[in-house]
Amino acid sequence: MGRIVRIEGSPREAGRCYGELAAAALRQRVAEMWEAGNGSRWGPAQLDERGERFRGYVERIAPEWLDEAEAIAAAAGINVADLFALNALPPGFWKAPGSGCTSCLVVGSHSATGHTLLHKNRDLVNSTQDFHVRRTADGWQLFASRDMGSLGLAHFQSDRALAGANNTGSYIKPEELRDCGLTCTDLLRLVAERASTCDEALALLEEAIAREVAGGSGHGRGMIFLFAEPGKGLLVEMTSMRLAHREVRDDTLIRTNHFLLDEMLPTLSEPPQRNTLRRYERAHELLDPLPLKNLADLVRLSRDHNDGPDSICSDNWQHTHMTVSACTHSVRPDTNDPIAHTRVQMGNTRNTIAVPVPRAIDGLPTECVDGTMHNLARKLYARHGVGDHLAQIQEEQERSIAREFAQVGAAAKFADPDRLREHLTEFTARTVARVRTALEGLLA
Repeated sequence: MGRIVRIEGSPREAGRCYGELAAAALRQRVAEMWEAGNGSRWGPAQLDERGERFRGYVERIAPEWLDEAEAIAAAAGINVADLFALNALPPGFWKAPGSGCTSCLVVGSHSATGHTLLHKNRDLVNSTQDFHVRRTADGWQLFASRDMGSLGLAHFQSDRALAGANNTGSYIKPEELRDCGLTCTDLLRLVAERASTCDEALALLEEAIAREVAGGSGHGRGMIFLFAEPGKGLLVEMTSMRLAHREVRDDTLIRTNHFLLDEMLPTLSEPPQRNTLRRYERAHELLDPLPLKNLADLVRLSRDHNDGPDSICSDNWQHTHMTVSACTHSVRPDTNDPIAHTRVQMGNTRNTIAVPVPRAIDGLPTECVDGTMHNLARKLYARHGVGDHLAQIQEEQERSIAREFAQVGAAAKFADPDRLREHLTEFTARTVARVRTALEGLLA
C-alpha cells in the first residue's frame, strides 16, 4: 500500500506534488501526443499555437492554474508548452472514432435512500486516469479524477455536498464553438473549486460564456453537465456562446452525447449518431423499470455491455476509445457523514472493482494518484477485452466491500469524531489494497 496523498498547498506546491507522483505517466502521455502528431497536418508550430491560445483563456479566468501547470511540468520533467498543447488538441487528433459518456441523475423519491445520486461512465481515448483528493486554496476538499495531463476534471464530489459530471454534447455549428477555449473538463474543475450549489455552478458557466473563455468538447461538439446537491439536480446543455438548463427534482434524468433541450436544437450541425441514441435508450431500459434506484443499480448499469461497440461499457477492440472510468456519487448534506461517498471504478468498468471513497477522508493511496490502479485495469483489458471474465469476482468483491463499508459507516457514527477521518481513510486504503491484490492475481 502506498502512502496516503492529498494534493494541497499553494498552486505551485500542489503542482509539484502531482507532477512528482504522475511523472512517468505524464512523460508517456506527452510522447504519445508527439507520436500521434508525426506525419499529421498538425506540426509542432500548430500545436504550440493552440496551447498558447488555451493558456490565454485560462489566464483570464483561473490564472492560478498556470502556476500549477508550470510546477507540474517542472516536477515531471516535461515542457510546460507541451502540457498546454495537450489540453488544446485539435478535433480528430487521436484518429480514433469514439463512443461517449453515459450519465444519470436520481433525485428525490426515485432514490431508494432519498439522497441524490449522480453517475457517470467516462469514455475517452484509453489513457491513464488519476484519482485523487484535493484541497482548494480556500480550504474546501474534493475527490476528483482526470486523465493524466489534463488541467480539468472528469468527476468530482466536494465536501460542500456538490458533485458534478460532464459529457460531450452534440456536434454544433462552427459559429457556436470557440476553438481552444476551456473544455467541458476545465469548466467542471472551475465549478468544483468555486461552487457550493447547483445555482452557483450555473452562474459560473454563464460567467465563462460572458467572459468569452468557454470552449467545447472534442470533435467540434458542445458540452453537457449534470450537477447534484442534496434534494436537487441540474442539467446544462452548452456551447461556447449559449446554454440552456433544467432543474431536476423528484426524477431520474439520463444523458449521453446529444442535446435534447429545445433551446439548444438550433445549434446542432448534424443529427445525433446511432451510438449516443442507443446508449440513451439502453440506460432507460435498465433504469425505468426500477421505481427506486440505488448505488448498486448504477454500478450494474456501468458494466452493461449489451450492445457491443454501442454499449454503455464500451470498447472498440483497437485499444483506443473506450470506457476508462466511472463514478457514482451519493450526495448527502453533512460534511462528515461517513455514508456520503463516491463509488469509484478506476478503469474500464468490466475490468475493475468499485471502491467506496468516503467524502470525509484525508487522502488516497499513491497508486490511485499515479495511475497504477488504472493501469491494472488497462492490462486486464489488453488480455481479456471487456468480456464476463471478471463478472463473478466483481459481484462477490463488491458485495463484500459494500457490507464492510456499511459496518464501517455505522461504527463511525458512534466513534470518536476526532478519529472519523482517520477511520474512513484507513478503510479506503485497505479496500484499494484488496482490489489491487485481486486484479494483480488475475494478471499473475
